[in-house]
Amino acid sequence: MKLGAWLENNYKNTLELVESGYEGAISARNRALRDEPVSSAMARGARNSWKAAAVGVCIGTVGAFFSSKRKSPRKILLGGLAGGCIGFGSSMAWGSREVIGAMASEARKKVSTARDAQWLAQNPIDYA
Repeated sequence: MKLGAWLENNYKNTLELVESGYEGAISARNRALRDEPVSSAMARGARNSWKAAAVGVCIGTVGAFFSSKRKSPRKILLGGLAGGCIGFGSSMAWGSREVIGAMASEARKKVSTARDAQWLAQNPIDYA
């Protein structure tokens, strides 16, 4: 097989796998959110994550304050910012774990089905 034909074949196969994974993730998302818009689900998650962000800011600030002998305000602010980002991101991820898990599972199933179909197309089984 020539390089151009091989590249084209692999490109088409990869594109088919990506599209099937995307379709699976979108269908799982729609089922998990029960046709709720993504923006409102994200806004709800952000509202629920502010407490964790505040705790993260406190922990990051205190940790930066006690971590070194030179207590520069810049280091303390950066510690608080890092703690807040970690707390907010962790809370958002934890709050959306069901949706993300359903999306990943459905995408994996669709990609596996498409991969099996591609393999059977390249390796036909003769039952005769």
